[in-house]
Amino acid sequence: MAPGGCELPNEEYEAQFLGFTPSMFLDGVERIIADRLSEALDQLEQHMSKVPVAVLPPNESHNGINTLRMEVDKHFTKTIQKFKVNARKTLMVPPPILHPADKEQANPASAVDITILETEIEKLQLQLKNEKFMQAKYKEELQEAEVVLHEQKEVLEGILAPHVVTNMEVAREKLLFIQTNQNEVEAAIERVKLATVHLPSHSDFTPDQIISNEVFQNDE
Repeated sequence: MAPGGCELPNEEYEAQFLGFTPSMFLDGVERIIADRLSEALDQLEQHMSKVPVAVLPPNESHNGINTLRMEVDKHFTKTIQKFKVNARKTLMVPPPILHPADKEQANPASAVDITILETEIEKLQLQLKNEKFMQAKYKEELQEAEVVLHEQKEVLEGILAPHVVTNMEVAREKLLFIQTNQNEVEAAIERVKLATVHLPSHSDFTPDQIISNEVFQNDE
């Protein structure tokens, strides 16, 4: 902190807070104003040198410019000193104001604050750990889903392909037709067996005739 009451204050704190030292800034302002005044007097002297000698002799012009320079320098020195004193007071950082880098030192954290901060850090670490675990789990499930999807794709493109399904439907219809005919044939055979069992040995009807008669009766 810049000590108060010193003739040449330590401006390190002001440099940290403002980004520049007040003394260097004010010295620069003084040099710029002095240069502009000197340029103005030089230009005035050039214009006065163009005045006819009969109106303004050169020695009077030169003496007048020198006198003006001394008066300007004297008043400028007094004025700029007052300005620099007031400006330095304005640019000085008062004691109650802290530099951002000094706030932590001025207000150190208490044990309770440190405990709360450590607890928050532990919570964040646990949350991060859980998120990593869930990411790994989701990644594993995604890989399993990709495997299942690949297997389903193979099934759909294999045994469940449209042309295979069509062939299976045709085969099922043929199988159903054969099964129906087989049932009818088996039923007819059973009837023939029954008829043959009760047929007298001296009967004139043969099993073929019985089957024919059975079929004809069913047709009627």
